[in-house]
Amino acid sequence: KIDIVDRIMDTIPEEEWGPAAWTQLCFEIKTFLLAGHETSAAMLTFALFELTQDANLNAKVVAEAEAVFGTSDDVKGPLSREACDKMDYTYATLKETLRLYSVVPAVTRNAVQRSTLGGYNIPIGTTVIICIQGVHLNPTVWTDPTKFSPERFLPEGEAHKVHPYAFLSFIQGPRNCLGQHLALLEARVVLGALAKRFTFKPVRENANRKHPTMVPIGPDGGLEMTVE
Repeated sequence: KIDIVDRIMDTIPEEEWGPAAWTQLCFEIKTFLLAGHETSAAMLTFALFELTQDANLNAKVVAEAEAVFGTSDDVKGPLSREACDKMDYTYATLKETLRLYSVVPAVTRNAVQRSTLGGYNIPIGTTVIICIQGVHLNPTVWTDPTKFSPERFLPEGEAHKVHPYAFLSFIQGPRNCLGQHLALLEARVVLGALAKRFTFKPVRENANRKHPTMVPIGPDGGLEMTVE
């Protein structure tokens, strides 16, 4: 059976195979597995937790899912992009999850030219660390930043009034995440389908406590739930 490694290998001409190609292949697979799966899994895990903490929030997500998928337990397909785009509150819930939990808490950039940042000289070759989590929880940028509030990301919400670089879950600029739109599209379907069909309840208190060292950030010790 052909898998993703086979597909990538098939795109590399035979004359280009060598150490550089193998290194690039490793980087590509790492990107698919970590950036394409672990981050989305962490986002959905924390989003499900937040649904268990607020019945009103959960009801809004369920209502959108029923409007798009129908009221039966099964998700009827195929689903159109236009239908999924109507799941505004579910979309806002996912983006607020990324803001509050910052599953990728920091990124680095290498200075290719001399610059000044915050009054500090940045020489060429300096590694600059951008603390995404610090930006997302900055009270001078976000109102009540430790509160989970999907309304921030609704069309008239706060997120559309702050600086474009105040939300960095997918980074900004020319090197932003190529998969962000697919990730939020598929996550809308998964979160809506799960919320519509099941009721979740965390097994332990503080189940959303973030792991102190793991990246992408997930729950410390996992997030066990009962499912009905």
